[in-house]
Amino acid sequence: MNSTFLSRCRVGLGLIVLAGAAGVAVPVHAANPHLVRADPTISDPIVVPPNFMWDSGLTVPFKIAGLGNNEGLQVTLNARLTLNAAITATTTFNSLVTNLGYTSPSGYNISLSATTTSPQASASLSIIVQQTNPTLSSAKNGNVSGTLAIPGTVTALIPDNLACVQVSWTEITLTFNGQTVALPDVSRQFDSTGSACQ
Repeated sequence: MNSTFLSRCRVGLGLIVLAGAAGVAVPVHAANPHLVRADPTISDPIVVPPNFMWDSGLTVPFKIAGLGNNEGLQVTLNARLTLNAAITATTTFNSLVTNLGYTSPSGYNISLSATTTSPQASASLSIIVQQTNPTLSSAKNGNVSGTLAIPGTVTALIPDNLACVQVSWTEITLTFNGQTVALPDVSRQFDSTGSACQ
């Protein structure tokens, strides 16, 4: 094998290596959507005897990072709502109403009333509900922030002050970009006497 042929091979290989290196584009900041934070919360009840009002819906503020500039993102909140409510009448009319609204299913209401002739009323509910936000656009830094809420209220007129309401949100998840992230459960209880829920 002569030296001229070897020189040509070396030159050819050098050109191939250089061309390959120049043709490969390695992204420096690859998209990697991920949840930075999400904080499920539920409010405490407000009691001004004999009235009772509770914003018992689930609220989840969140932040997701790793998106491209102005990339659209849809986020879905799923959770299981468990509600237990009971009222007791001893001297007069007592009532309790829940109004729960969400996108899937379309809503659920419970109405309870108790009188001296029908002194006790109770109800229980366990259902998986869902809320999806409109498409969000990320900022220039690839972040998107928002809040998803599944609304719900409990109102009551309890002059006899014998009521128990328990609200739990469990199996809470956020789904985005093909990912599903589990979040902590949240729950609250209203017990008018400290023993009404026993």
